Amino acid sequence: DTSGNITIPEAVPAGFEGKPKVEATSADGKYWVGYAMDKNGHLGGLYHPLLWTDGVPEVLPMPEKGFREQELTTGVMARGISANGEIIYGSTWDNFDFGMVYWDRSGEPHFVGEDVRKVKPVQRSDGMGDYYDYNLVDGIICYASASQVSPNGKWLAGTYRKEELADDEMSIEETYYAAFFNT
Repeated sequence: DTSGNITIPEAVPAGFEGKPKVEATSADGKYWVGYAMDKNGHLGGLYHPLLWTDGVPEVLPMPEKGFREQELTTGVMARGISANGEIIYGSTWDNFDFGMVYWDRSGEPHFVGEDVRKVKPVQRSDGMGDYYDYNLVDGIICYASASQVSPNGKWLAGTYRKEELADDEMSIEETYYAAFFNT
């Protein structure tokens, strides 16, 4: 830390394997955020968001469903934290959505911009004549960046992505807008 003290975090919490990934810290170094893979590993395991307080890890709760209202298939990662340590944000990580999540001051997870997030069920073509259920989403997404939160945690920055099914019924047309969210 800025005083020259070295903190070695505890190993990942019970039920996890491998080395955790620390993504960001609060300004004073008291809080760290990141993620770790559960013991199922890459054979069906999930990434789980972690918060370390003075080097001691805890698992943060995850939303019940993914950004597209589906079961989580890869998990959720904590990506950043406000300088004062009060607001944590991250993303679902299913390689097709990057839905932005934040944990409020009481530690509960929410999708950023949940008041303007729209889930739109469609039938999507597989290109071979069959169709499958798919959810398009207009909502706020985030990438792996540790700088999308104001120092006091009041504002989160992301990208509002609108999705429409293309005329070929396979492709998704996306439109992007800069977005800010008041926590």
